Amino acid sequence: MKQKRLLIALIPLLFAAACSNSKAPSSSSADGGAAGVGTFFTLEEKLSALSDDDLLNVCYRNNGDRIYDDEGKEIDAPEGKIKSLDPLDESVAESIKNDYFLSIAEDPEYQKEGVKKEQVSIAVYCGHYESYYAVRFTDLLALPAETEVKKIGGYNFHYPYKDGNEVVLWRPND
Repeated sequence: MKQKRLLIALIPLLFAAACSNSKAPSSSSADGGAAGVGTFFTLEEKLSALSDDDLLNVCYRNNGDRIYDDEGKEIDAPEGKIKSLDPLDESVAESIKNDYFLSIAEDPEYQKEGVKKEQVSIAVYCGHYESYYAVRFTDLLALPAETEVKKIGGYNFHYPYKDGNEVVLWRPND
């Protein structure tokens, strides 16, 4: 039993170490195999491509339509800053999910878990800003039931699992 708990606790650490060169999924397999139709970026990588209002809206959607202060208290969103969200086009959603699966298909942790393409799902669609789609994928690995807060561009992003998936930006390739 202790070995199983240790293994479950080590999975996020091993995954983080494997992904330490880039927190965003890549858009092609490591061996130069099938490339996706788009490219993933972390929010930090493309922070300058988003306006402050865009980032506020991404944070709001990620946090379940809430904004939190630095003490973790829910606060009101600034008046008139939250924009309505058009639904994500199904063909775009499929392209994003396919690219994500391609990015994790060669990862030993996901292989060990036997993750299949059908299991990949978008947990939160945070909107379309400029040429970027902001999404957070459903976590497919066993992770500690501990929330994580990450401050990005002055906003507190609340994630359901420590070392779990974070919001990423996806842009279709030209």
